[in-house]
Amino acid sequence: MASMSCEVNFRVRSKTRPGETVCLVGDTPELGGWDPHRAVILHCEMGRPNESKFCPEEHSEEGDIWSKSVHLEGSNIQHYRYFICRLHQSDREGDCRRVLVREWEGHIRPRRVSLTEEISKASEGDNKLIDVFGHYDGLHVINRGWLIDHVEIQLQLEGEAIQMWKSKHKEQLYSIKCTPIDNSCRKTKGGTFDCEPIGDTLPQSIPTEIEVSFLEKGKSKPRPQLAFGAIFRPDGFMTFYAQTYDPESLGFHLDFYVHSSPAGTDREPEHVGSSFILPIDLQNARGEQKVPINGLSNMPIGILSFKYLIVKPMCGGPGFDMRRTFQSYLKTTRRPLDVGHRGLGSSYKSKKLATMRENTIGSFQGAANHGADFVEFDVHLTKDEVPVIYHDLKALITYRKKKSEELELFEIPVKDLMFDQLRNMKLSHPALQAEYKYEGIHDNDLDTVDLQPFPSLEQAFQSVDIHTGFNIEVKFPQTKIDGTGNLSGYFDMNRFVDIILASVFKNHSGRRIIFSSFEPDVCT
Repeated sequence: MASMSCEVNFRVRSKTRPGETVCLVGDTPELGGWDPHRAVILHCEMGRPNESKFCPEEHSEEGDIWSKSVHLEGSNIQHYRYFICRLHQSDREGDCRRVLVREWEGHIRPRRVSLTEEISKASEGDNKLIDVFGHYDGLHVINRGWLIDHVEIQLQLEGEAIQMWKSKHKEQLYSIKCTPIDNSCRKTKGGTFDCEPIGDTLPQSIPTEIEVSFLEKGKSKPRPQLAFGAIFRPDGFMTFYAQTYDPESLGFHLDFYVHSSPAGTDREPEHVGSSFILPIDLQNARGEQKVPINGLSNMPIGILSFKYLIVKPMCGGPGFDMRRTFQSYLKTTRRPLDVGHRGLGSSYKSKKLATMRENTIGSFQGAANHGADFVEFDVHLTKDEVPVIYHDLKALITYRKKKSEELELFEIPVKDLMFDQLRNMKLSHPALQAEYKYEGIHDNDLDTVDLQPFPSLEQAFQSVDIHTGFNIEVKFPQTKIDGTGNLSGYFDMNRFVDIILASVFKNHSGRRIIFSSFEPDVCT
């Protein structure tokens, strides 16, 4: 194939926030080889003639134009996509920058540029049309970025999160403004931030941005806070988001404002107090904490109760790039999917029992042979951290009391049993005890390999037809309203999810996969 070369001027219109930069990445070395760390940094045309990478805070309502001329060589057709990020100086030797991807174009087919057409346009004096971020090939697709080497911290408020002690304060409507406290970036008396310089070639790092969302229609996506934060309602669910490279030094300052006037009036809310959340308060992957709300005289006037979640990037992941993603892809024109629940259906109910034991390789293969598009199954970890397929968080072990011939069942969490121990067990279930008298294990009643319980996730990938998709439901203990259901000493959620994902990325071979969970933090 003949090699070509020419200068291509990339231009895109995009809405950005202060501190954000637009970049492009593509399938050639000149375009970064799909690696966001090696992407081409565009310049905001409003920033010229100083070639500033940032646009001023006064943006066009339609977005600003970002551009860069790049000399391309190689094949005639080359592919690329745009993304919006924050650039930071890297502390690691050999790395010139850290890239915090905020949004990126998620089209299945990336943009394309023809060098032949670009050469022809240049000879005719034709200007390149301006691309619009997220719009391509008749589709509007923008994906949120993923965690590369930074951490996301969430503060979650619900119910009676704000408990004021004085009766007159209890029924008032409050808004909360969350501000990051960063040891490496301190606020001065003039309201600016005193940060150490990070070099001549990169934009200066700005303080961690806080976003907020609500569990309401139209408000569920994280967005910037308003001047007085966001109104908290006891019947709602509010989440603050912060992404940082240094979670050990990041704390939060929360200001509380009272809204005494009806909504829509010009009167500003009244500042009544504040709370501080320090890094020492956020030690585990997730937890619950209470901190005092101090009034303007620095005396406590109430208590703030909150949950927190610390989301870390996948440890030892496969090294994701921007070549392609099916993260939010759903073909809307296809027929409904036929999904085999636990394979061929549940086998542990007193009525309508499946013909094969649920959550076994045989059940999955049987569903595939009967035309199932997907099979759904439940995954959690054994004591030796093997992803195993089983519905319940606890298994039943049979034991015999002293001086008694009767067998009884003892519940034990799957997390407390090694994988080999599980594979050597004969499975029973409480729903079966009313109908069947359990008489112990005999050599002649052991199941065949495909019908044995507790197959590993890896075994399912290797044994089930590649054309059958997987709906992998990730099990994790949840505390019920009455306080039951939790398991003490359970796995760290980040490590738990990483181990399951590592098995998926190692074994998927292009299989269609959907993840699901009843635990929202697992999905996050």
